[in-house]
Amino acid sequence: MYHHQKSKSKSFNSLLQIVGLGFITLVIFILGFRHLRGEEKKVGGEETAEVVSGNQVATNSSSSVSTENLSSQEAVIKSLASGLEIGSAVRSFEKGVLYHTVTVSLPEINRETEFYEGWLVRQTPYDFFSTGEMVTNSAGEFVLEWAGEHKDIISYDRVVITREARDDNDAPAEHVAEGGFE
Repeated sequence: MYHHQKSKSKSFNSLLQIVGLGFITLVIFILGFRHLRGEEKKVGGEETAEVVSGNQVATNSSSSVSTENLSSQEAVIKSLASGLEIGSAVRSFEKGVLYHTVTVSLPEINRETEFYEGWLVRQTPYDFFSTGEMVTNSAGEFVLEWAGEHKDIISYDRVVITREARDDNDAPAEHVAEGGFE
């Protein structure tokens, strides 16, 4: 009988050790997560996020990616319909501000009912924002100029062009062209 109680006691102690280790692991995980979230909020001071579409400036005071050492980059823009190169996008940084331009040859559209819109896209974690409505230059090409600051702007390395209806719907519509910064 004594041997049976000793065996139960060992099993109970083992169970308590496993539960205790699990609890300690959970506490460490939570503290570590809180620490990381706290560090993220401290980078750059207070967190603000304002993204303005069009040719206006978007701002975010916290940025965890340094853009000071990045020179100008170019992306080839290809038509999704034909797969052919139809233009290019350029991005450069000056004093923490991203300057982004796109020049492409796209089919004419009825400007009263639709327009082409530019987007910058981040793959991981997936996110995007509008860089505005495209206009035409004297050569008949569709162009876009955008300047601004945005959290982790360097990670937004895909350029997407959509064909939009003038219907007050802010969501991206028909995806017509894209390219990526290397």
